Amino acid sequence: MSNKLNFKAQLAAFRANAPEYVEDSYFFFDWFCQEKALKIKSKLLMTKAEKVMSKLGLNPEEHYVFLKNNCPAVGKLYDSFSICRVDNGDVVIWCAPALGYDSSYGKAEMWDFRTKDENGNPKSTIANSWKELTHTI
Repeated sequence: MSNKLNFKAQLAAFRANAPEYVEDSYFFFDWFCQEKALKIKSKLLMTKAEKVMSKLGLNPEEHYVFLKNNCPAVGKLYDSFSICRVDNGDVVIWCAPALGYDSSYGKAEMWDFRTKDENGNPKSTIANSWKELTHTI
């Protein structure tokens, strides 16, 4: 995972298919799928991360993204991305465009760690689809 590049630089590397993108496992931190699937998954997730960053007004020079392919105990593999602060690495947004858990399969979920509920948990938004989620945020 590259935390040397901010999201602006990551996006430029992604669009140019630059070595920083390819050699850094397409910005994946962890995966359970075949390595040959990472590039395709990354294309989908990077554009979705760009949309979330834009909708939430996050500065691409102050944040970076890492991608993850998740393996739930009960369900199917699914992908997520985390948006982190460059200065300290803290995750500010976690998002799964389509969950793989049996109980919520296909639903989109986003956690906003900048906003906490009365119990100190991050604000969670769950929607029936990615499109619905992006209209909600």
